[in-house]
Amino acid sequence: YNVPTLMTTDPSDINNNSIIQILVQVVRISTMYRFLKVQKLNISVYTKTLRWHHDGSTKYPILTNGAQQRIMHFSSSKSTYPADRRDPTAKRPTKVCDPYGLNGQPMSFEEASNQISLLDPGWSIETNNNSTDEPPLSLQKEFYHLNYTDGSKFMHKVAAVAQNNNHYPSITLERRLLKKEKAWKIVTTVKCSTIVLGGLSFHDFHIAMLVDVELSREDTKCLVIKEGNSCKKTH
Repeated sequence: YNVPTLMTTDPSDINNNSIIQILVQVVRISTMYRFLKVQKLNISVYTKTLRWHHDGSTKYPILTNGAQQRIMHFSSSKSTYPADRRDPTAKRPTKVCDPYGLNGQPMSFEEASNQISLLDPGWSIETNNNSTDEPPLSLQKEFYHLNYTDGSKFMHKVAAVAQNNNHYPSITLERRLLKKEKAWKIVTTVKCSTIVLGGLSFHDFHIAMLVDVELSREDTKCLVIKEGNSCKKTH
């Protein structure tokens, strides 16, 4: 910028026009700085909150709910985002808005059976009246513990997996009474399902796989025991 200098030998050399030019340039520089700052913030918010979903042919970004709110807050700027952005917080997915890669429909029993073969033993598919013609309702597995405290610690591990992957199974911890054996069991049940689909999606099997991986860690493995060792006789 051609900014008139104030380094003059005689203060009288500074006239009103020079002062006005200086003020104009200062305003221009300030405006440009603010614009670039907002642009940089928008880009940072966008890149740090992307999740990626694979639908078999292409990968596209999915913005989390918090990211959408932050981006809407700065919607006055002229930043551009991908036109094919999917929004998983919308109403029931459709062929147009399909963040789960299933054309807005829950996973079929046949596909779920193929996916469950990739998981560790113990996972089961829950269906409506044991029907194989209808889409399954959920994917679940029971884990057994020596005491209630270990069960609570294991729940914390599973909750961390869910939080880190933004997909949340149902986790229940109970002291189950076995009337016939006159004994108790400490049981954690992890039940995965995609509520907006009314059934299963690939996200549920992904979470189940990550729970299996977490269970292979030594600090988690020690919290779970075999079912036969979990019975405690009542007194």
